[in-house]
Amino acid sequence: MLKKIMAVSALSLALAGPVLAQPVSQTLHVGIADVNTQTESGARTILARIDHAARTVCGPEPETRELSEQSQYRTCVAQAKTNAVGSLNLPMVQALYDNQPLPVMQSSAQ
Repeated sequence: MLKKIMAVSALSLALAGPVLAQPVSQTLHVGIADVNTQTESGARTILARIDHAARTVCGPEPETRELSEQSQYRTCVAQAKTNAVGSLNLPMVQALYDNQPLPVMQSSAQ
């Protein structure tokens, strides 16, 4: 069985301040080989891992009340999650992420 690995990429993580003029790009690999991607439970596990990875790549969450820093962090997390979910091509994960009705998965035992 091939291991499925996805990359969570924060493509437009722009750090505040004049030190960095260019956006920073980071990738974190998250294993999903141990998860049944055909079940709602498995899809929720994958989404939790994606969320954790996105927060890790984009974080730490700003402790400041500066709205621009909070906004940059939230945008980074949202974009990283969207990119990761889209790259997986897993209908159950995509449906949960998009808050859509879950697809009916066919049983392999017929």
